[in-house]
Amino acid sequence: MAVTVVSTRPGDVTRPGDVTRPGEVTRTNEGALPSEVPLPIKESRPPAHAPTASRWTLAAYTDAKYVLVGAGTGGEPVAVNDAATGKRIAQVPVPPGSTGYWDTAGAGDNRTFFLTSVDYKRAIVSFYRLRLNADGYPQQLSELPRATLHNGLQGEGPQLLAATNGGTKLAYVTETGAKLTITHGGSSMTDDDKIRERIHIIDPRTGDQQAISLPQGTVIDELVWAPDGRALAFTEETPGYGLRTLDPATGTIRHVDLGGDDGAFRAADIGSDGDIVALTYRTGENHLVWYSLATSKITRDVPLEHSHTDQAVGPTIAGDAAVVVIGDTMYRVTGTSVRTRRVGHDINLEGTW
Repeated sequence: MAVTVVSTRPGDVTRPGDVTRPGEVTRTNEGALPSEVPLPIKESRPPAHAPTASRWTLAAYTDAKYVLVGAGTGGEPVAVNDAATGKRIAQVPVPPGSTGYWDTAGAGDNRTFFLTSVDYKRAIVSFYRLRLNADGYPQQLSELPRATLHNGLQGEGPQLLAATNGGTKLAYVTETGAKLTITHGGSSMTDDDKIRERIHIIDPRTGDQQAISLPQGTVIDELVWAPDGRALAFTEETPGYGLRTLDPATGTIRHVDLGGDDGAFRAADIGSDGDIVALTYRTGENHLVWYSLATSKITRDVPLEHSHTDQAVGPTIAGDAAVVVIGDTMYRVTGTSVRTRRVGHDINLEGTW
């Protein structure tokens, strides 16, 4: 998973409840299995030194052993770090001729990851699969050429790439239409009302692709798959604001009603049972809300007492519990039981696992 710091947005627009709109769906069939192009891995191992003292991290708390750190900086290798200590284990080199890695997503096993690289001049997005050994060192790095996207650049905001458990499907957001300005280490778009974003559903095994066009001016981010790959959740940032779901089979996009106006929504994850767990803010405190994709109803609403700050990380699913960090406190919710832990400033929230 990828961890994102979120906060309440000023001036958020309330969107009418239970809105359904179909996206424009385009399907292409690339045919046979894609050829994976193995890339040379020159492992960069840190010098031997005394073991680093373990420190508490959100990744380690969710039983992850490794995190990928450094994507999105442009031209720099991605590091594989020990989740418990933050110590660098190895580096994943930048593919020759690329701009570096921009997006990362885990496949649920903490060993398989997907990464993207963007060619801004030619508007091409390339995809890579990284596999780690049991000790965290890179085992295989392969380009997935049939997954390549043409005539578009990555969207705006965090978590534009998501993978299902097992990596059987990818989702990625591209953007066209607005004026592009290439900056150091990235790009920026202007004329937001002219932006046209698409959600691409990609099968990395076969190269099959499905493109779902969003209404002009719509900007989304923070993608997360349901474990079975039957639904995708994301945040709509513009022109409305709130949690949305996508049914890839039909292209239908739905607004998720979390029991308050959209300005209260912060972030979400999806558990193994297919229920969305969302962090919301209302009546002066944060709540974790469980929402059933099957029934489109709230099944649980747990207030997190004394959580007044708007700085939050998560939620993320850890076994049968949901975990979120708000300010300097970690909340672990199992059923309706809430346990808290002060985490201070030494918590490591970076990385993808």
